[in-house]
Amino acid sequence: MARRTVHIPDDLDDRVEDYGGLHDSYSGLVQEALREYLDRRENGAETLETAKN
Repeated sequence: MARRTVHIPDDLDDRVEDYGGLHDSYSGLVQEALREYLDRRENGAETLETAKN
């Protein structure tokens, strides 16, 4: 797995911390959110592509 350093605004950091539970890892929460974002983006792109045809 690639390791990256990402700087995010404080308000977004607070939202991530509020979202997770005591047993959730911070990096795990961020990874899950990125996967969901990319999945939605890809599915939306496919929907737009299908609509064009």
